[in-house]
Amino acid sequence: MNEKILDRIDSLFKELNNCDEILKMKKLKEEITSNEELKNLLEKYRNMDNKYSKEYVELKKQIIENPLISEYRSLEDELYFTVLEMNKRLNKLVDKKRCQSENN
Repeated sequence: MNEKILDRIDSLFKELNNCDEILKMKKLKEEITSNEELKNLLEKYRNMDNKYSKEYVELKKQIIENPLISEYRSLEDELYFTVLEMNKRLNKLVDKKRCQSENN
């Protein structure tokens, strides 16, 4: 049974790696990391100490409003909620209380 489950998990990961959303995320990440202007903004943002300054807030806003970042974050959120749902379903399968009540 374990081998069968692991095979299916491998299949799931392969399918996830080839789904349009993940492929788009990978492409966006490449675009983000190759965009010098955006890289400079991110570097400046990471190195700022005063997180309450007007400059920090404006810089953060500028980064978040960038179309590449915005689209990437949206896809990232989708993926996050998909993983949460998967975890929820897996937890139901291994829930001890559920198993005990089924055996009684």
